[in-house]
Amino acid sequence: MPDPNQLMSYHFDCGDSNCGPVGVCFRVKAYSREEAVTLANRFLESAGPVNVRCGGEATQKAVEYCNVYFGYVTEAHIDDEEEVGTDERRYPLNRWNLDRKA
Repeated sequence: MPDPNQLMSYHFDCGDSNCGPVGVCFRVKAYSREEAVTLANRFLESAGPVNVRCGGEATQKAVEYCNVYFGYVTEAHIDDEEEVGTDERRYPLNRWNLDRKA
């Protein structure tokens, strides 16, 4: 049985652009799979649709707009889980944090 006091990192795979037109994945830190699903759904609900910026003048051929909508995720979307290691604890924001010192 997993340690309920161990922070875990859960990877959600909710689409694969190699198999379909859209792919999305994200990681959530939580103490259980259930908590990870709750946190993920709260985030997706608060994020609302994502508007992808499109270029082009009004009189040119161009993609006019692209909105991405998210539904709810379940534990079935979790395809990986791992204990949060010492590196994760030292740099708690995320791997794209440009302020962290290597």
